Amino acid sequence: MRLRSLVVSGQYSEVKLPATIFACQTYLRLAEKLFNEQFVVAYQQAGYQTFIGKTITDLARELIAANKANDAIYFFKYLTDMYPHHAEVYDGLAYGYFSAGRYQEAEAAFAKAKVLNADYNSQFNAVNYDATSK
Repeated sequence: MRLRSLVVSGQYSEVKLPATIFACQTYLRLAEKLFNEQFVVAYQQAGYQTFIGKTITDLARELIAANKANDAIYFFKYLTDMYPHHAEVYDGLAYGYFSAGRYQEAEAAFAKAKVLNADYNSQFNAVNYDATSK
């Protein structure tokens, strides 16, 4: 795509890291407190246009896939701070807790999703984290 742009217009867009890698590197560089304060601006200034919620969710899911669910929980919590009125972010947090073996916290997080949207069903758990279904 860049080559075509160069041939057609004589210009091409800057090569950037995938957004999830940028997010992870920024977190590692800034640590939690500064990440919370500075990530949105850094993301925008770097020219990323992917919805930030998707980027952070994808990063958290990658951490879970790498058996680092406890690390993923931070990112799901970050999203609940950014989007506190969206059931989906609490579903993600429930998924993080569940993946870390923290089942009661998963149920509590998913209960918050249900408060926000009574008809909501988990994207990650077929029984909506209901402990009686184990």
